[in-house]
Amino acid sequence: MKLPPSACLHRCCLRLGGHPLPLGLVIDRAKLCRVLLPATDESHAQSLLHPWSATQIETPDAPLPGAEQASEDDRALAAEAALRLQAWLDGQRETPDLPLAPLPGTPLQQEIRLRLAAIPRGQTRRYGELGPARCVARVCSSNPLPLILPCHRVLPAGGSAEHPGRYRGGSMLKRALLLREAGRDTEHYIPLP
Repeated sequence: MKLPPSACLHRCCLRLGGHPLPLGLVIDRAKLCRVLLPATDESHAQSLLHPWSATQIETPDAPLPGAEQASEDDRALAAEAALRLQAWLDGQRETPDLPLAPLPGTPLQQEIRLRLAAIPRGQTRRYGELGPARCVARVCSSNPLPLILPCHRVLPAGGSAEHPGRYRGGSMLKRALLLREAGRDTEHYIPLP
């Protein structure tokens, strides 16, 4: 994960149903750069969340190693982002609607991201519906803004909300997000850390 030296990681804990959902929000110059989910893989970016328990990550700022202290604008955006993401999880907002840092990529990757963002809440698409399946899978697996660019709404051929396929935060989290967006009970589906 390569970030500007001024970027800072802000920890927050949202609720998905009755379960804690720890997130890392990477902010730089009052723009959201990354959303880090609790991880099932061991990438460096995701592993930053592993040491935190839900009680430790309610609100305090925690700069990334070597980062400058977060600006007031970055802290304000982190707090607002947490509120909007929680409202989005609770179904009170259609989108979090946050200022995003530009994402690098080819024109095709940018087009796929636009198609991802256009998938309505409660609906899903197959990889092949959004573009060349391998390219879509690559964009989803490297998505720096999960939840905001809703790659959890993309399913493999033969997949369903009950069997949604792989996800950076784990297939149980992907399933819980899809069931919640479809208005179904998720209390029994989410063993989050």
